[in-house]
Amino acid sequence: MAEFTLNREEFREAISFPVEIFRSDSGAEQRRLRISKELRRFRIKSPFLTKAGLAEYVDFFLARYGPWERLTFRNPNNDILYDVRFDGSMNITFHRGLRSCSFGFELTNQLGS
Repeated sequence: MAEFTLNREEFREAISFPVEIFRSDSGAEQRRLRISKELRRFRIKSPFLTKAGLAEYVDFFLARYGPWERLTFRNPNNDILYDVRFDGSMNITFHRGLRSCSFGFELTNQLGS
């Protein structure tokens, strides 16, 4: 399994829990935790890239067939290695002569250290 090690300009992490909240007509709430493990999603934005640098990101994405293949990613916030996959498409930006790309990962399994 490949590890994502390319540079990143910006990193965002979202943590949530799958909670279902039911409200009765009287206003009472009932809550149900669907699973007790947190859900994590990561958003990555590359630094400004040359054509060759952009090709590295695109090639990495294409080699995994986007979300088809799992990969590992080390979270810079807690240094934990996660088992992830791309969460959809890669967005490529060319603005005022500068190239960058952005994409997301979704957690498939937490590996540990």
